[in-house]
Amino acid sequence: MGSIRPFNVKRTAEEIAEKYPSLFTEKFEENKRKLEKMMPDVSKRTINIISGYLTRYVVKKKEKAEREIEENAAS
Repeated sequence: MGSIRPFNVKRTAEEIAEKYPSLFTEKFEENKRKLEKMMPDVSKRTINIISGYLTRYVVKKKEKAEREIEENAAS
């Protein structure tokens, strides 16, 4: 079973991902470093939680885009 994330974490991560779509990757550590620079006043724990969700969000978006391409190619 997965972790349940608070709404504010999801909202923050999704807003950041939409605002900077090419900045974040599938690598947690890279995303964490970028978030630390973007939000220096946020606690380390919160940065880690947002970075983890953001990483999963990026992976899901990429997988969804790949699936759509495959479905369109099959049609």
